Amino acid sequence: MKRVNILLDSTSFMYFKPYIKTWGLDYTRFEIMVGSSSRDIRLNGNIELQSPDQTKPVVTGLAPTGNTSSTTGQLVFKMNFNKPVYFNSDKRLIIKEYDTGKTKEIIDPWSVEGSGTSTISFYNRSGLLVNAKYYIIVDSAAFFDFYENNFAGISGKDIWSFSISVTGMEEHDLTMSFLNLYPNPTKGMLVIDYRMPSNYQPYLQIVDIAGRVIAAKILPSNQSGMTEFDCSVLKSGFYFVKLTSEKGVQVRTFIKE
Repeated sequence: MKRVNILLDSTSFMYFKPYIKTWGLDYTRFEIMVGSSSRDIRLNGNIELQSPDQTKPVVTGLAPTGNTSSTTGQLVFKMNFNKPVYFNSDKRLIIKEYDTGKTKEIIDPWSVEGSGTSTISFYNRSGLLVNAKYYIIVDSAAFFDFYENNFAGISGKDIWSFSISVTGMEEHDLTMSFLNLYPNPTKGMLVIDYRMPSNYQPYLQIVDIAGRVIAAKILPSNQSGMTEFDCSVLKSGFYFVKLTSEKGVQVRTFIKE
């Protein structure tokens, strides 16, 4: 009888995992079979792989909390974890009315960014009401780490609650202003139609969901106007158009398909 040694390292058990977009493995029990063919198995045995990290991801920070302000009823939400996490798009993040428990919005999975990092961000599409209180529910296993340890989720109404302050609305007099975007969603050119109070110089910015300024330009100091932005260079996702003058700020959201 001749003894043959075959080295099986961790890469021998790896396969491509779509959620984390890289190669990984399952820490579980495997059966190893040896034979002349799949119909002639002569030896078999079991091996169990142990994960080097069995600790679950933990949230270290949530934003916004308490009283916050918004001129549009749209907010950027952030979750900080103690380790990089990945988003499971089959799970849900839900904004609910604090007093009634009624669902206000189920977050669009396409708005969730930061998968593979320790900071997750997303934003709501429907406007939230001023002086109303809300809370966020996060499904169990909505996030997991590289070793597939699942985040426990957020289920209590007082863990991540917030309200929209009227202060942010009072700071800007926008009664004579508007900002329209079309087509929205867009694959190419985005038309930006705006009106600002007269004698004010408008400043336009295109901002991604992480707060990075993609493009910026000073617009003519006319009371109203129209400009275009070529979105074909952008990755698919959610973006903001921010129009600023000495009189106030307007923010609108658009989707790049």
